[in-house]
Amino acid sequence: MNVSQKVINNISRGIEDFVTFLGDKNELEENENQRLAAVREKMIDPEKTRKIAEYVETLYQENKKYNLIGPADRNEIVYLHILDSLIPLFYAGRLIEFAGKIGIDIGSGAGLPGLIWSIVLPESTVYLLDSRRKRVDFLRETVSKLNISDCRPLRVRAEKLGQEEDWREKFDFVLARAVAPLNILLEYSLPLLRIKGRALLFKGPRYQEELEEGDAAAALLQGSREKIFKLEIPGLEGERYLLSYQKEDFCPKKYPRRVGIPEKRPLGSRS
Repeated sequence: MNVSQKVINNISRGIEDFVTFLGDKNELEENENQRLAAVREKMIDPEKTRKIAEYVETLYQENKKYNLIGPADRNEIVYLHILDSLIPLFYAGRLIEFAGKIGIDIGSGAGLPGLIWSIVLPESTVYLLDSRRKRVDFLRETVSKLNISDCRPLRVRAEKLGQEEDWREKFDFVLARAVAPLNILLEYSLPLLRIKGRALLFKGPRYQEELEEGDAAAALLQGSREKIFKLEIPGLEGERYLLSYQKEDFCPKKYPRRVGIPEKRPLGSRS
């Protein structure tokens, strides 16, 4: 595949700029500088960077045909999608905690963030969940083309998967980026998590409007809000947040409810 050196450089530079930015903030806890250096070494890897660049080129070409992410040139894909998917790894467990774990990306779409996490975490198994055939076909072709061994697209609804014995409470982490309101998203996510597993949910600046109902839903599902990370990414405008919820106990068997019900009658809703 013909991969632009400019794209490779932009990916590497974006991560380097963020490492420098985070280190300069002087807000790291004791021993965090060592952990930050370990994450940087794991992420700034020529083979991984080239594979991400190959993904950027594949997505750029396919997006022109299928509108997977809306209009975007290669540089916009790098900053608005790749770095936006990668940077939370520095906040949420400093990446190392997810190595060798099993995760699932709900509503993966074009593979963001799950496919990118899979490239950076080759020791982990990451499932890419989406109900739309066009997107799952793209994911399967891309995973095969890039030879990402433990990245596994699935075409099924989260509500159905969460009620299947072989999948329920199987995962160490759940990812979701721009999928649904918080209380709905937690009903999709928490039944899939093992006890002490984490749901890592990407949100914009209006997340606070969803917190009360989201926390109420989490309590019904035997989960609790762990932390809110404000994601500051050099070169990107707009506020970004990562909400972390932890699974505390077994989820009641009636959740998730059947397809469509979480959206029609959201848990924790005041209305």
